[in-house]
Amino acid sequence: MDNTQLYIILAALVIGVILLVGIVLLVFWYKKSQRPQYSPIDDYLESVTSQRPRSVPVQEKQQSALMNARFYLRSSNYQLKGPLYEIGSRPNKYHFHVRKDRNDYLLGIVPRGKNCRLSLNSNTTRVNVRALVSVFQHPYVMPTLEADFLPGRDLLLTFRPYSKKEGSLKDRIHRVKPHKRYDEKYTRGTALKPKQIATFGRQILEGLLFFQLHDYPYPHLHCGNVIVLNGVCRLTDYENSLMGLKPHISLLSSLHSTSPEVLAFGCVLYEMATGQELEDPRLIKRLPTSCPDAVRQILEAIFYSKPQSATLEDVAAHPFFDVPCEQDPDLTDITPELAQCIRAAGPGDGTPVAKAKKKRSARKIGATSSAASSPAASSPAASSPAAAPSSAMRTASSTPKSSSVKFASSVPSPSSGGPAPPPPPVSSSLSSSGSSLPRPSGTPDRGSLLSSIRSGTKLKKAETNDRSTPLI
Repeated sequence: MDNTQLYIILAALVIGVILLVGIVLLVFWYKKSQRPQYSPIDDYLESVTSQRPRSVPVQEKQQSALMNARFYLRSSNYQLKGPLYEIGSRPNKYHFHVRKDRNDYLLGIVPRGKNCRLSLNSNTTRVNVRALVSVFQHPYVMPTLEADFLPGRDLLLTFRPYSKKEGSLKDRIHRVKPHKRYDEKYTRGTALKPKQIATFGRQILEGLLFFQLHDYPYPHLHCGNVIVLNGVCRLTDYENSLMGLKPHISLLSSLHSTSPEVLAFGCVLYEMATGQELEDPRLIKRLPTSCPDAVRQILEAIFYSKPQSATLEDVAAHPFFDVPCEQDPDLTDITPELAQCIRAAGPGDGTPVAKAKKKRSARKIGATSSAASSPAASSPAASSPAAAPSSAMRTASSTPKSSSVKFASSVPSPSSGGPAPPPPPVSSSLSSSGSSLPRPSGTPDRGSLLSSIRSGTKLKKAETNDRSTPLI
């Protein structure tokens, strides 16, 4: 064997060893890249929703939800089209796209929260919850076609129309498709036009007033829970109050005395006007110049009004929301059993029941005392609960730009430029010194008489001429 052949054999051996080592490294790298890697849960989602156990992988929980959906749908008329795992902000709440009779619907699986006060082990309670979720009928409330509990589990299933093209109000602000993931599609929003803000705001207020009329708590309002269907806003996910889920504005609600529904509407109004979520109420002082002055006044009244907080009626009476809206007859029938279920569920914002009752009673006592001490309490304007806030909001909107909307008084002051209050009754006019009515001679002044009574002065004994005895 000559040297040339030896060199060829050695070169082949070296090349073979190099190829073998390369193959081994390539296999090792491939095996390592195929290992599952679980990303940590977003801190923001944990701050606004119920906490997710880190020990359980997200994929396993999604597969469990998919199995539950398939288990329930196999005995129904709905056909599963696909999962929509992370279209919402709650990590433990799952959605699925289903179809029935060529119509698209959204199946939601709602877990029981830590603040749930209802005994879901009772069959009567489950029946009442299913009936209560399906009973609401209003033009600005998303209807629940069906509601049921998964057998043996504390999971509520709801079927609602699926706005596949328009999505939620948050989708419209960010101009994204509804089926994308929550943490990917919401990056930078665009403010809506003032006319659209007024229309959507009025529709949302009508839905909130509907829930308030039936004493149903709904602190879960945010732009993601407002579905736009055929250009109309409809409130959804109102079953969260019954299942004890944590509201989106729980932290903000704990720092304000205003009702959670009003605060939530303020956050929605801010997001419609700016395109971004309200993370700090101090940002209201730095609203962009493109924001309408009426929106600025309403936001300042909601988050900064003292000592009396704004109510839904006050906000709805503002001229900015004076837009036409659909007025259908209220067909919702809340039976005594369903009303008892609402009271048992609590305020819906995680507040203890005793504390919530104390707040409501204090608010009623304060309203009663202010109405009794008001000089116009007996006037016709004060007797109408709808007309008083309306006149106050109208007066506030006509003030200069630097002044904010006032909600403290239900009757406008004469100096505010609004309509003057009605004249006082005749009895009160007699007490004024400038009264034009004639006073009988010898009759003491009414004001001096009252001051004498307060100071303790003894009154003269009155002499009466009794003529009741019959004449014979």
